[in-house]
This record gives sequence, structure tokens and C-alpha cells, in this order.
Amino acid sequence: MDIQQAVDQFNNALNHCDNLVAVHRGHGGVNRGRRYQEVSIDRAVIVLAVAAWQAAVQDLTTALLDTARPTGPTPIDVARYNALTGFARKAISDFATPNAENTQRLMVSAGFDPKPLWT
Repeated sequence: MDIQQAVDQFNNALNHCDNLVAVHRGHGGVNRGRRYQEVSIDRAVIVLAVAAWQAAVQDLTTALLDTARPTGPTPIDVARYNALTGFARKAISDFATPNAENTQRLMVSAGFDPKPLWT
């Protein structure tokens, strides 16, 4: 995986959120009052957005590791790389709560601290 693929997959996932927002806007009509069915759509958008962010963080971290993979024919370099990145790859598979602290911790384990770039 490369960084552009991770970005593209994130954008594709967010399209589902945009589609649900469009459905939400088109449903319900002009009558006043609480619309219980739309609340389900709101919740679905939140769930999909968080899942998209989690997948994006995992994909970006995987892309960072893949970028550093040795390209030479020496098997010892590949074995050393696999040994050194095993912890980070395990952390990627265990990443389940995509809050700011866990996101930073995961990316730091791959050698990149995203926090100075956050706005």
C-alpha cells in the first residue's frame, strides 16, 4: 500500500457518509416534529466516519512501513526489516479506538509523529 492509495480509500469511504447525508436531507418532508428515522441515519454517518478514520490511520501507518521496505535482493535485509516492523504491524492490527492519543501512538510506532502537523 502507498500513501495515495490510503488517501483514495479514505475519500471513497467518506463518500458513503456524504450519500447518507443526502438521503437524510431528502427524507422527512416539511412537517415539524421529531423524526426518529433520521436519527438512525445520523448515527450511521457517525459510525461510518469513525470507521473510515480508523481504516485511514491503519492504511497510512501500513504505507509508512511499506515505504521503508528494503528493495534489494539480500534476504537478511528483508528479515531484519520484518523483525523491526513486527511490533508496528501488530499495533496496526490491534488499533481499535481511533482517538488522538491512540492514533499518535500507532503512527509513532512506525517512525512518524503526526502531531506537529495537526491543526
